[in-house]
Amino acid sequence: MKKFILLMFCFGLFGCATVQSFGQKSTLLKVGMTKNEVIQILGCPKTTSVRKSDDGVEERWMYWSKKMIGYVVFDDPNMAGSSNRLAVTFKNDLLQSWGDQLDFTNMMGQTTENMKEVMKNMQPIRVEQRVYQGDKPNTRQ
Repeated sequence: MKKFILLMFCFGLFGCATVQSFGQKSTLLKVGMTKNEVIQILGCPKTTSVRKSDDGVEERWMYWSKKMIGYVVFDDPNMAGSSNRLAVTFKNDLLQSWGDQLDFTNMMGQTTENMKEVMKNMQPIRVEQRVYQGDKPNTRQ
């Protein structure tokens, strides 16, 4: 009986242990940290994206935790929730910003570039408007 009580006590201790969320871990970050320092705090990112800007190279790392709903495990940043999702941004290999953000920048940037390319090759369109009153067509210019 004593072993059973001791065993239950141990399970109780392990059951109370919590894992820090990315929101909690982000309190240890400081602007200007290197990538290695960020990895020591947060671990390796789930996804990365890089883009060149006028003032250097910008790199974004995304972190999120899996979420279990019922018996289904979701490994998706949209399902993670704000305390378990974190975007970290580096400029020229130094930490610039972090926070709960979904990465729409690449999607929007690519869409904008594609639209500019399409519009650049389009011919001007002449629009003509006609107004009809009763049976007589009138042309307004």
